[in-house]
Amino acid sequence: MVNHPILLKKVNLCLAKSIAVPFIFMIISSCATFKEQRARTSGNESDNQQISYSFYIAGGLGNSSSESNSILLDRFKEELNKAPEKSTLVFTGDNISPILKHWDTDSLLVRQQLDLSANFKGETVFLPGNNEWKSFDLDKIEKVEDYLKDIDRKNTKVIPDNGCPIEHKVINDQL
Repeated sequence: MVNHPILLKKVNLCLAKSIAVPFIFMIISSCATFKEQRARTSGNESDNQQISYSFYIAGGLGNSSSESNSILLDRFKEELNKAPEKSTLVFTGDNISPILKHWDTDSLLVRQQLDLSANFKGETVFLPGNNEWKSFDLDKIEKVEDYLKDIDRKNTKVIPDNGCPIEHKVINDQL
């Protein structure tokens, strides 16, 4: 019996391909979904379960381009308008532009976010992000905080207050 190393390599390569190709296809197809993902409707929830509190989260609105996604923002505003009183809207940071000393634009961006939540019945919270901390001190955060205090809108605030760390916040008995 003559051992042919080239023939043996070809056989091993073909065997490896015949195993690898279906395996890779199986992994890729298992990650795909062909059905639209939507929130559960109230009919699927059991009668004894009630939502104790709702959170609405938006972020990076200060980074938006001149062509913001108005359809998405309009839809978000509709949801906020229907939100219950036991809810919180959290703007998770980058609420202002990344450009330093650009308060004219920054105040307009904060105003647009306030307009989004004009009819929101719950609490609105602004958290600082990279754009707010960009000055490496509290200047930008305090400007946003002072602006919101001047507007004096009920249930709207900046957390952390004066740049101090957040220890914890009690929402209700469950949160």
